[in-house]
Amino acid sequence: MLGSPNDGKKTYQGVIQGIFTPVYQPEDAYISELVASLNQLNAGVTTTVDTSQVSHTPAHSDACIVGLKESGRRAVYTYSPGLGPSSQYPKDLLRLQAQYFSSADQLLRTQPQTRTIGRSPGKPACRSSAISSEIDPAILKRWAKPG
Repeated sequence: MLGSPNDGKKTYQGVIQGIFTPVYQPEDAYISELVASLNQLNAGVTTTVDTSQVSHTPAHSDACIVGLKESGRRAVYTYSPGLGPSSQYPKDLLRLQAQYFSSADQLLRTQPQTRTIGRSPGKPACRSSAISSEIDPAILKRWAKPG
């Protein structure tokens, strides 16, 4: 059961968003992204969709992106709302795009996190949830335009 951040230890969201991420510092976000990416590369996983759940401040978002970028892997960073009054979602997306995602031919790309299956013009379809995100080949085949 996903639940909400206010559920305490009863649900996924209660534990992750209610207990762990409020005390997560930007340095924690950076090292988590980098170590997880390097571990996945070591296991042969070269591409990922990263569902950010710690965009509490612009520094948190920057740290996540820098960790992914420094790993050298192909990734889609799905920017999402953080918790607390310092969250800049969604307005910080413009800054992030200009600072980190200005080229269409780089290994690291971004898109806002959604809870539905869909496709933005010129972007592949992604399935995103609070638990996991992945490029879904069936959705890509059905939704992606040829060429």
